[in-house]
Amino acid sequence: MLKRNHVLKALFLITTVVLFGCVTPYVPTTPGYNLNLIGAVTTDSTDQNDVLAVFAVTPINEEDFRPVLSMKITYKVDGEEEKVVDLQRQTEKKVRVIIYGKNVQEKDPMIYQLVKDKVDLAGKKDLFLLAFSFNDISKNKVNKMNIRYGLWEKRNNSIRFEQDFNVDVQH
Repeated sequence: MLKRNHVLKALFLITTVVLFGCVTPYVPTTPGYNLNLIGAVTTDSTDQNDVLAVFAVTPINEEDFRPVLSMKITYKVDGEEEKVVDLQRQTEKKVRVIIYGKNVQEKDPMIYQLVKDKVDLAGKKDLFLLAFSFNDISKNKVNKMNIRYGLWEKRNNSIRFEQDFNVDVQH
């Protein structure tokens, strides 16, 4: 009887090692989503150093969609020093993000005007918009920006693909 228990324990241990040892984590090499910068506009008429940048997020693979929002964004204005912002821990509240769906026309008419001719709001099954509001980010009028951003992957939230976007800011 003692030998039988040892054999059963050994078989259980071997089975466990084989089953769990063969499982490899999902490690994508490319994002499971498209992140497209739709445009950026100044939102203040005096200093013109408040900028609204809007991104459209759509799936590449339905299984990998909806990615997880990242709280880190990097930006650089007109050749000034690059700034890395953690949206949750920032003390000056220079950057904030709002998420919109297809009902953006009802929720924010200004953003709708920016995206309506550039994004197929009616045709895309899965789509959301990220509107980043940058407040008082320069001492001068903002004409050009570089924004680096990426979302966390849905099936492996330790992976994030950052992309760089260069944009001429509309006035």
